[in-house]
Amino acid sequence: MKHIVLIILLCVVFIAPAQQPRLPVVDAYLEETGGVVAGERPDSVWVSFLEKTYGRTGLLLNFPEVDDRGTKELIPFGFRLSEWSEIPLVPVHDNLCQSGRLPLFNRSMFSSVRYMLCDSTVYGVSLLGGEHWDRARFIARLKAYFKYADMESDTVSLFSDCDYLVKVGRNEVEAYALLHYPGVAVSYPGVKLYGWNAPQRIDIDAHHVDLKFYVQETKENNLQIAFRCHVSDANGAERTVKEVCLSNGRVRVACQVQSEERVFLMPNQVKDLVEDNPVHLLIVSDNGQTITCQMSYAQFMSLKMTYEYFRWNVTNYKVKYKNW
Repeated sequence: MKHIVLIILLCVVFIAPAQQPRLPVVDAYLEETGGVVAGERPDSVWVSFLEKTYGRTGLLLNFPEVDDRGTKELIPFGFRLSEWSEIPLVPVHDNLCQSGRLPLFNRSMFSSVRYMLCDSTVYGVSLLGGEHWDRARFIARLKAYFKYADMESDTVSLFSDCDYLVKVGRNEVEAYALLHYPGVAVSYPGVKLYGWNAPQRIDIDAHHVDLKFYVQETKENNLQIAFRCHVSDANGAERTVKEVCLSNGRVRVACQVQSEERVFLMPNQVKDLVEDNPVHLLIVSDNGQTITCQMSYAQFMSLKMTYEYFRWNVTNYKVKYKNW
């Protein structure tokens, strides 16, 4: 019996070191949490409303324009169409759809409107200039409402606050209700990404900056706040980002991006960032070139909504293993 026990102990001694190397699946997981695997395709993509996180509030918002000029005819943001609605709808993808071009009775400023809907609920509109369309005059009115423009040029001007995002083109105006803008959930094997990013990109110093915040959730209910930052020049060529810094005058969060697409933020850092607005952005490329700008209110709201989703779900045991 003593010989058998001795043989077992010797086997354990020699086998134990062989168990030390990490399983390949662990290395693969650690690598994927630092960057998206090339060629990886999501299992599914769907959209939903942030307000479903807290329960429907029934909040309705009118178009953010101080004068009428036909805008009072618009269906308010957050209004849900019934199944008997006579407005023609065109599917976009999944549960997103848009209406056909509908004429306005008052065509002095705008001639027609197209509604953007999620689950039959209006979250955005597209207006075409009418007989007396005056871009400069309309922008002046928006400046009186929003106080300042996030970005302004001869072709595209952007305005935003905690409720609205308005994009003014040459002859078309797009407006979105940020509190009703649908969030996007992308499902990868074992991981889901939740984000609320209105269609706004930063154009500065002949560069296009695409900054998106989201929450990554694993099936073990492990939630992490992260962002992606892509920079391209005027010709569309991608620039390699080395460092991204977010600051609001009270707190400064510097992130080394290196080659990863996903950069994770600590919850306490995000909490400090969303407590004060505006948030300033500093991007450093691999060639040492820097881009500095102030994040628009729409992007600030995206960051805040991401933190709110994290805060409400990180300790919610009921979402654990949900829909997996």
